[in-house]
Amino acid sequence: MKRIVQSLMGCLTLVIASQLAHAQYQYPTAGGDYQQVSSQNEMSVYNNTCAPADCCGFQDMSCCRNSCSNTTFGGWVQAGWMGNTRGWTGQNPTPGNILQGTTGNTDIVLNQAWIFGEKSINKYSCGWDWGWRVDFGYGSDMPGWQTYNDIGDLVPSNHHNTQSFDYGWLTGGGGTSVMYGAAMPQLYATLKYNRLSAKIGRFLSPMGYESIMAPADRNYFYSHSYSFNYFSPHTMTGVMGEFAANRQLSLLLGWTNGWNCGPSFNSRGGSMVNGGFQYRPNKCFELSYMFSAGDVFNQNDNVFGGLKPHGYFHSILADWKVTHRLRLGLETTYANFDTNNAFYSANLGNAKWWTLANYLSYDLNRCWSTALRFEYVDMDNLFYSFNPFMFGGFSVPPSNLYSLTWGVTWKPGASRHLAVRPELRYDWFNAGGRTTDLLSGGLGVTYVF
Repeated sequence: MKRIVQSLMGCLTLVIASQLAHAQYQYPTAGGDYQQVSSQNEMSVYNNTCAPADCCGFQDMSCCRNSCSNTTFGGWVQAGWMGNTRGWTGQNPTPGNILQGTTGNTDIVLNQAWIFGEKSINKYSCGWDWGWRVDFGYGSDMPGWQTYNDIGDLVPSNHHNTQSFDYGWLTGGGGTSVMYGAAMPQLYATLKYNRLSAKIGRFLSPMGYESIMAPADRNYFYSHSYSFNYFSPHTMTGVMGEFAANRQLSLLLGWTNGWNCGPSFNSRGGSMVNGGFQYRPNKCFELSYMFSAGDVFNQNDNVFGGLKPHGYFHSILADWKVTHRLRLGLETTYANFDTNNAFYSANLGNAKWWTLANYLSYDLNRCWSTALRFEYVDMDNLFYSFNPFMFGGFSVPPSNLYSLTWGVTWKPGASRHLAVRPELRYDWFNAGGRTTDLLSGGLGVTYVF
């Protein structure tokens, strides 16, 4: 911890950690006008504008965040299907778990039924302000967004012996082999004085191009990237401070009890310093750097002799609206963790990974858009928890992954509520000295209310 603090002090000039939950990012619409759309940690309304008069006339509150009131309630439902050419199946086929497929490649899955309430703040105003947010969801995605890292025992049959906040809520098969559950991914309060604010509680990780919220603006596909699904934190519990230096630059720094751990703060949680910056020089470009350093969790009493990953992780992303139709995105992540456990890293040394994901999105018109995603993942000494292939017939993790995804988004009648996303995905990788590939396809439907 001493080395971490010293290194943080040394890079304070670069600035520290980011929380996107309230950040409003402006992009040009297909018609050339600018509007506010949601960042990765907020609900998107699919880039459609509405006049403030509509909001103040109570005709459609969902499309006018903060125009008349800083308190918002809403939600969405997402369902879909995913299949692959090899018929691989799994117990928890979230959209990101492509290689686990769906149950028999025939089931339509309810991924998310999500509701939220929020009182937002104006981080550029003077004086005191306060806010809050709470999110609750049910579906096949939710077991992956529960607080599972501080449950105390990684053996599934022993999970009932421990409890961490929402872990295990309504979790079960529901008569199928699909694992459903409930989760509360966000439950926090926000305090602000002048341009300094702090988020206290459980909130979405500020790291990553994609979001666990299905209708988020940068979720171009029904499936998720490997970087998002396996190699980045999803939720954090603790404190995240933000200083709005000006309207272009935000500096962030905070502490959390590791990754994906609950607000119970039991002895199995971690301890991490999180920080970074967000820079938006204009309405069309964003650059951010965010990091985590410390203990991810502390599974000190499980049957494997204790897992305590300790190290460093960062995410660097750029998002550029090149024209009113073309948008480019890039994210790279890097991690180096001393796992302190031979089983976890196969006794080969520190667990490391490096990922690179590239995104291209093009608006054909107000109703149709298309997107491409190419991703490369390089891994060293990963095993067990970070192995997405254990249900794909591989006993050892691959060393290199490649993935190419093409998808289309259809918003009938330029709807700001309904989005239909079919996609094709091709993955190829090397594992255990052999190379294999996988062709997958799926369709996701999201309705925002």
